[in-house]
Amino acid sequence: MKRPLFSLGLVSILLIACATRPGLAAAEDDPADLSPDRPRQIIEEVSTSEVKRFLDPFRMINRVEYKLQANYLPQSVELYTNRIRPWIALNNSNAVWIRVPYRQFSLPNADGPSGIGDIAFGWGFLVHENLERRLTAIGGAIDVLLPTGDASEGLGFDTYLIAPAAGLVMNPTDTFPVYLIARYLRSLESSRELRRDVQTLELTLQTFHIMPKGFYLAFLPTLFFDLEQDFDVFSLGLAAGRALNRRFALQVGYVQHMTGEQTFNRGFQVGLNFLWGKDQGLGY
Repeated sequence: MKRPLFSLGLVSILLIACATRPGLAAAEDDPADLSPDRPRQIIEEVSTSEVKRFLDPFRMINRVEYKLQANYLPQSVELYTNRIRPWIALNNSNAVWIRVPYRQFSLPNADGPSGIGDIAFGWGFLVHENLERRLTAIGGAIDVLLPTGDASEGLGFDTYLIAPAAGLVMNPTDTFPVYLIARYLRSLESSRELRRDVQTLELTLQTFHIMPKGFYLAFLPTLFFDLEQDFDVFSLGLAAGRALNRRFALQVGYVQHMTGEQTFNRGFQVGLNFLWGKDQGLGY
């Protein structure tokens, strides 16, 4: 068994173990919730609106996101990425973050290159919220990616990139939130390693079904366009998760290549989300 695959399984087991172990203290947003009479457990009842705080990409609240992703590429190459993103909410309409990836390739008969990928600094903002019940909010984001990854090893690009994004938050019903996100990625100058510009467009529809006890399911179709090399990829993702309490949530997911350029075959993902501080959003 290869070490990256073992690590993916180990993280999954640890997260599931934390989800089923009672008796651990959990912090709350409201100081009144920390009264001596309140039982402190890692698993607590959460409302539908509290689950949405983990799912909504434009909810302004301090958080730390961790993801371990395994992608199975053509020619039996595997790529494992550990990604952490601390996120700071400045107010009810602005947030900033830094995203740090660590990537490791696994080749058929040997360990591949590994190291830090391209670090990104981002800013997210709300344009409008509380518009109406179904179209709830409009938001955007801008990421600037630094060439910190070794491009010759496939760990990053050797040029600066900028990635603006726009999103719609919709709530057809209270338990079926929908997020439509468009992300454009553009290099500020040509990549010396690739000998071309980088220019892509990604459209993602994130649909969730929130169930009792903090559980939720996700359906995640994605359409990716490489505007420089003139090809597209359609993939379909499925995920399941649980908000353990108002602070912690975990999620596992699977994505499958469906049509278009065979840039990957399939992928798996394990994620952990931790919220802290006061929710700066207006509670739409």
